[in-house]
Amino acid sequence: MTPVDAVSPTLSGSPVPSLDAPADGDLVVERRVADPSAWCEALPAAAGRTVLISGRVLADGTAPSVDAAVRFAGQLRMAVRAMARVDLAPAEALGQLDGLVAEWEEPFRARLLYGVFDPVDGAFCFAQAGHPGPVICSVKGAAVAPPAPEGGPLGGFVSMNASYGEQTVAIPPGGSVVVALPGALADDEEYAVGGFSLDTHRRSAAVDAVAPAVAGALGTGVHDPVAVADVVVGAAPGSSVLAAGWPTGLTVGPVRVIELELGEGEDPTRRARAFCYGVLSTWQLTPLVRDDIVLAVSELVANALLYGGAAEQLRLRRSASRIVIEVFDREPAMPRPRIADADAESGRGLFLVRRVAARWGARAVPGGKAVWAEFDLNAPPRTTDDEPNEPTLEAAG
Repeated sequence: MTPVDAVSPTLSGSPVPSLDAPADGDLVVERRVADPSAWCEALPAAAGRTVLISGRVLADGTAPSVDAAVRFAGQLRMAVRAMARVDLAPAEALGQLDGLVAEWEEPFRARLLYGVFDPVDGAFCFAQAGHPGPVICSVKGAAVAPPAPEGGPLGGFVSMNASYGEQTVAIPPGGSVVVALPGALADDEEYAVGGFSLDTHRRSAAVDAVAPAVAGALGTGVHDPVAVADVVVGAAPGSSVLAAGWPTGLTVGPVRVIELELGEGEDPTRRARAFCYGVLSTWQLTPLVRDDIVLAVSELVANALLYGGAAEQLRLRRSASRIVIEVFDREPAMPRPRIADADAESGRGLFLVRRVAARWGARAVPGGKAVWAEFDLNAPPRTTDDEPNEPTLEAAG
């Protein structure tokens, strides 16, 4: 099964490239899109999380409006991807996108659901902009997720009247989350009749009816992403469907999360290094991969002690093809790269992390931040030829 089965919108006549998050044991994604003014996709986010997107640019039914909707869909899709890169919370991302759409050269409105899946606890946090809510599928049946407070479609100038809210639901291991957008919701009747409506507090009965209809069509026991997408498209042809499953079983292996508290005890760097070495040895990694991860942990903990006030916690998480490490501290300021002097005794930690990890970054968490690094277990072995020749970087807290 491939994670993508869709018609891509275009940006200035060129196909928008796929940036779907890999199916690595965290999520397996199936998507169906029949309308080029709509799209849905899964995007890699900070610390091994996944952003799930479903959207559609609305039209008034006339040919010029439909053509414009296709054009705007590609542009809006790229803007949404930019939001995913900077790790905004779903409600904040929708607020920013609403303001961006309001400043577009030509006015339009769009339905959008923006959600973030965290494989540490299976939580799916989402926000809605005139888009139907998700349905959670498990072996026990399909259930409609409680809707998030919403301010209407993007382009309704939410900042003048309302704010987007968030809702968090749990995806059970072996279950799926499905988001559907029927083709019947492609037309923007309010815009066609009277322009932009600022009455964004009114929820649409047609939008609210979608999730219960999807749950009813799925019934009991349909939770595989491909089967879910097939059922939804069969029940409502022309719909956009994004089905993301959180698989379990021997072929994938469970997502393993192990944490070490660093706030108490002496020499957190030494304890983190020894803890990481022991855990990774039990995970049967190659010595080079193990040593690279131990090095990154050592540098991130030392950096947290130097710039973050204190290193609070170390988290190691393994899925089928990735290992993600996170070091939590109490300093909310994000790492800011700087050039280290050639004779400086410090200032090379983040450069080393950048050299050995596939990706790294930082994200805000309650009470501070988490600096993370991700390692691809399927990547070819690193050699000295892979080491970049560039200035050293470090975080200035």
